[in-house]
Amino acid sequence: MASGNNATIKNSSSIQAFLKMTSKILLLIFLTLCLGCTGKTEKETDIVIIPNDDSKGAPKEFYFSYNFIIDTGNHIFYYQRPISRSCHVLNSWDRIPPFLELRPNEIIEIPTNNIEQFLKLNMLNSEYLKSASLASPVDTIKSQGFLKIISLFKDPSYKVEWVFRKTTIEENIVLDYKKKREEYSPDEIKWDSTKTLFSETIERLRKTQIDSIFKIYENSSR
Repeated sequence: MASGNNATIKNSSSIQAFLKMTSKILLLIFLTLCLGCTGKTEKETDIVIIPNDDSKGAPKEFYFSYNFIIDTGNHIFYYQRPISRSCHVLNSWDRIPPFLELRPNEIIEIPTNNIEQFLKLNMLNSEYLKSASLASPVDTIKSQGFLKIISLFKDPSYKVEWVFRKTTIEENIVLDYKKKREEYSPDEIKWDSTKTLFSETIERLRKTQIDSIFKIYENSSR
């Protein structure tokens, strides 16, 4: 009988040990699933969907002095160009974008962990008008760096005007050359004149605008 009782005790101990191990495994699985769900929620908050024709104070134009590009790999690029407000009509969204003569060496990549420092040094602390474009070839952006830029731009103390828009054909082509580190010659590119406004057309449009202004002035003087 003693040996039988010993066997029963051993079996009972084995069952208890198995149940404890099983409960630990189930608890581990449960915690893993919970953490996985939490992680998914955090990642979903990183997604930004660019609205169509959305602007925050700035005119609906393609190019500004400060221009940011977020590519399909969620890398952030930046270039700066002096844009005259006197040419805003030709830069307007109701037209195709003007040819900017952008070069690969004018575009720089901003490391995500240096976004705030970079913006404060190059833009936010400026005393002049701060207008920027945020552009991407896709509508949905998943980038912590992009969210950081928006957060800083929304800070009223910096007084930043900005627009969301799709990247222009020129930006896409020049950025591609930069990434590939290939020699860029705009004269060798087969540009689509229906999607990029070149200098000849710009001059013609400017002349048309000037003529229209003179006509308005002449009519008002009569």
